[in-house]
Amino acid sequence: MQDLNDKINGSELPPEEWNEVPSELQNLITSVGQSLSALDLQQVVKAVARYGTSGVFYEIDGTEVANTKNIVPFNDLVGVDAYTEGLVVIFNADVPNTTTTPQINLNGLGNRSCTRQYGANVALQSGDITGVSIFVYDGTRFALVNRKTVETDDIENNAITPSKIATSVAGDGLGGGNGAALFVRVDDSTIEINSDILRVKAQGIDTNELATDAVTNAKIADSAVDTAQIANSAVESAKINASAVTTAKINNGAVTSDKLGTNSVITSKILNANVTEAKLSVAVQNKLNAGAAAGSIGQTELDTSSGSINLSISTGTGGGFNGIQGTLPGGQYGFYPRNGGSAVISNGTGKAWGAFHQWGRDGNYNAAIPTAAYAGVSVNHASSGGGGASGSSSITGTATQRYMNASPPYNIGDGDVANWTFAIIDESTNEINGVYSANVPPWAYNGPTDVRPHRIEDIGGGVIKKYRTVPKNMPTPPWLGGDLAAWLAWQESPEMEEIEIDYSYKNADMNIFPHPFIANNLDGKQAILLEPCCSFTDNLNEMQNCQDVDTAALFMDGYIELGDEITDCCKPSNDIKVFKPKWKNTGA
Repeated sequence: MQDLNDKINGSELPPEEWNEVPSELQNLITSVGQSLSALDLQQVVKAVARYGTSGVFYEIDGTEVANTKNIVPFNDLVGVDAYTEGLVVIFNADVPNTTTTPQINLNGLGNRSCTRQYGANVALQSGDITGVSIFVYDGTRFALVNRKTVETDDIENNAITPSKIATSVAGDGLGGGNGAALFVRVDDSTIEINSDILRVKAQGIDTNELATDAVTNAKIADSAVDTAQIANSAVESAKINASAVTTAKINNGAVTSDKLGTNSVITSKILNANVTEAKLSVAVQNKLNAGAAAGSIGQTELDTSSGSINLSISTGTGGGFNGIQGTLPGGQYGFYPRNGGSAVISNGTGKAWGAFHQWGRDGNYNAAIPTAAYAGVSVNHASSGGGGASGSSSITGTATQRYMNASPPYNIGDGDVANWTFAIIDESTNEINGVYSANVPPWAYNGPTDVRPHRIEDIGGGVIKKYRTVPKNMPTPPWLGGDLAAWLAWQESPEMEEIEIDYSYKNADMNIFPHPFIANNLDGKQAILLEPCCSFTDNLNEMQNCQDVDTAALFMDGYIELGDEITDCCKPSNDIKVFKPKWKNTGA
């Protein structure tokens, strides 16, 4: 329409400009469905009222889509031609939105996102747009102002007061409402209110309050069960699920004799390793100690394994002396070994003698026997031809040792190892001079590092951690070449620390005893190791400790052969070669 406000006296007003004014008024009247009538002078007012009451209503244009609502003015009213802040639109959505990012396209002006809060981008939830929906445009996006649900963000802090809560809200077990604060009704015999805290009354849970198998592991907080919470004789076998009692559930000293019903503690109710000394009362500990003193720990209670070593040397004709030494697996934890051996002289007139004997720790890890072990065996041989003997001789020795386990298993990088089988071979003759076979490596119990744990912790999931308390920053002792004054000064205020017995700690002496034949002159000799992590060596461990088979003798006697060398595996020393083992004549 033309701007008529600038017309002044003397200005021309062409008919077409003047006609624009009544045309605009006529369009307003007819756009709301009225017919022009000379008898009705209120038609403009009616049209304006119609737009005021119906202009915010829109309808779906075409087929309704769940997540993009294309809307047009209701009843063909003339719609807006731009998005403006404060614009209100109302439409009926028969198909709810299914995503959190629906959009509205008003009158073809383009898609605009939707939000739950005016002026903020708070994502809608699926189904928020359904039925009659009212949106207000905030200048960026459409905000839904008539959501069907009330969320936490819709309620002001402290808006819900006691007077807002009906009495019926309390229900069974609660009091209050209708203007009064809600409260818990307690019987003051099993539960009580203490300093605004609802708690179980001391000794309030008796046998009658527990359903059979009701106490499971998940129901008990760590360290929640203390003496005060248990009535005398209340804990019966039927009340405890199998394996429900773990160390973390029982406070130290909480298990006293009067808390247990007759025959209530049976094996299936207690997880392995979960009854620790700290969980028992002093009286119960004294009873256990008395039982131990009376000889209740027998052979069955000892955790032992068996290992063996086989040694063999031979000489040709003429005089000479040679020998071979090997380290026993048990070290300071080993029992006296079972020894055997033989000497053979053949094809000559010479004289020979042989000996198979043990040697022990010399107290110095770098003296007469190089990096001496706690215990080992040796085979020594001498022959004299009396001016040129033509005979030859050989001597062999075997030693099988049972030993106490300390902290198995051992792992040098490729996995836990069930059996360690080493051999020393004469490179000129390919003769096997010695074989060692045990479930622990030679450095486990023979070096200076003590792997016995002082504390064992069950961290759950079948995982056990072991710890040892050791001196911290202690100077080298004088008998190992250290300074006496410095060592004595440290002893005045010794500092100790607890460390975990992990793989690195257990392998601390691996460089001292990389193999059991370290005490020999190794010129012309090659130390080898059978592949540690494989089913073959797993089988050797079962044969050795379940069938009492001398697995070292199997190798020495030729039942085990060497397959391909393995170059891409972890090994105790680069001087050792690792081979894949196989049974003779089978290729297995």
